[in-house]
Amino acid sequence: MAYDEGLAERIRAILEDCGRVSERRMFGGLAFLMRGNMTVGIVKDELMVRVGPETYAQVLREPHARAMDFTGRPMKGFVFVSPEGLESDTDLERWVARGVAYGASLPAKEPRLNMMPPNKRMRLARSARARRRGPRRLSAVLCSPQAGAARGACLPCISARPSQHTPTTSAKP
Repeated sequence: MAYDEGLAERIRAILEDCGRVSERRMFGGLAFLMRGNMTVGIVKDELMVRVGPETYAQVLREPHARAMDFTGRPMKGFVFVSPEGLESDTDLERWVARGVAYGASLPAKEPRLNMMPPNKRMRLARSARARRRGPRRLSAVLCSPQAGAARGACLPCISARPSQHTPTTSAKP
């Protein structure tokens, strides 16, 4: 399990009165979003709270709060709260209210349609050189009598029907 499901249920109960809240898997855990902005989340057994850069230093001085640094570099405006700081429901409500208050102060985000994974059966990418040459027209290039005459022969037709196409060479006077 990547996150504490019991903590997720407690957060859902708190956020059910806050209107439209969506959940998204993020940071190896679960994030709760309001109007497209992350407010709180769960990573393993810790609560992740978005407090904003203005109150970040003040919140770090509180007990059980630490910088969110799971990548090795702290993220400004985000803190982790240890499970000891979430034992009572009033403590959890206080931390969730901070995240919701900061998330509500941000403008709503437009839904992004490009978040869908690419189709597994999408066309293979062509090389840069092939793209510069233009679209693929193999049948028109290989089987036309004009192209065959320019090359001296029509390759597919020679192997299939050698008597139909005779290469024409233009003699220069």
